[in-house]
Amino acid sequence: METSLMILSHTQQNTKFFHHKTVLRVYMVTQLPRVFIGKMKTPLMIQLQTQEQRQFKPEKPPGFQFANFTRKQLQGLKSPADFFKLFCTVELLTQICIATNNQARTLISAGLCTSYTSDGAWELLTVNELLRFVGIVIYMSVVKLSTVDKYWSTDVLYKICPIRDVMSKKRFLAILSFIQVTSPAEVDKGDKLTRMRYLLDHVKEISQSLYFPEKDISADERMVASKHKYSGIRQFIKDKPIRFGIKLWVLACSVTGYTWNFFVYLGKKRTNIVDKSKGLAYTVVTTLCEKLYGQGFRLYVDSFYTTLHLANDLLTNKVYLIGAVRSNSTAMPLVFKQSVDWSKLVSRGDFRWHREGYLFLYNGRIVRQLHLCPLCTKVLM
Repeated sequence: METSLMILSHTQQNTKFFHHKTVLRVYMVTQLPRVFIGKMKTPLMIQLQTQEQRQFKPEKPPGFQFANFTRKQLQGLKSPADFFKLFCTVELLTQICIATNNQARTLISAGLCTSYTSDGAWELLTVNELLRFVGIVIYMSVVKLSTVDKYWSTDVLYKICPIRDVMSKKRFLAILSFIQVTSPAEVDKGDKLTRMRYLLDHVKEISQSLYFPEKDISADERMVASKHKYSGIRQFIKDKPIRFGIKLWVLACSVTGYTWNFFVYLGKKRTNIVDKSKGLAYTVVTTLCEKLYGQGFRLYVDSFYTTLHLANDLLTNKVYLIGAVRSNSTAMPLVFKQSVDWSKLVSRGDFRWHREGYLFLYNGRIVRQLHLCPLCTKVLM
């Protein structure tokens, strides 16, 4: 496992340059999780901590929250469907059924989509029927055919398809046409996420109740593939595996990869930035980490998020930032900015470090940029 290192000399100077042959006292700081190592080919910034600050005091035991379940409930978690129902609860399914039935009544009464009715009336959607519908959608995402009609085909090539025995094609298309999460009367046209707000809040709440992250956490963006065109929030990022879709800001546990907190990016104009002088990245990280303040978490980020304002404010709230530093960042020390030709004068294996208050910055010749991190051992000089 790759590690980050704290390099110390016997001098009292705040900035020091070393050749790789110099004898040093080297102390391991922390093992960087893979989610961090895979992206960070940049220098490290470190926040120094006292003995008391280094203590990790989570409000809940890290990991799966067994205390929320009875022994009988835990014994019932045997199949993937059982774990799926932890998120897709009866409460959520009931809300979708109510919203879908209201949407169907509204459209049918307006003379639209009457071909999906039975004798001019809408057959109410139930929770059990909705579960069958969701199962069909999941099956279609795994077993892909060229058209929807072929899932109900009686041709010998598609005879083994089980969907015909679960729901008729007409009923499936009817539910697909009317399905909603929010009832028409509750739609807020000023909110781009109004039709999905209940679902997003529900998933976030369940995610946080079922699991509590380990000490190492990571904040980053994530793309959810989407081909829709008219919402105004679809993003394009050319370097991502998924280039078109909905962008999420995500806080995940670095040990397991579990998504603990998230919110949808609505674009610059619709994002409420806490302090414009501190930027979008500051608002993203503080919003994601707000519920984890005061517990001693270590947060890993890339160079987009690392700023001096963020590092100091997180340190005040006992969240210790480890992240790359861009050359034009406020976290880049002046002494490093002035020595722009340093990388041209040193050999492979040489490095330099700088300490400024509670911040420790390390720059190695192998990696050309600077890193900022929280220190997890005593500072010995």
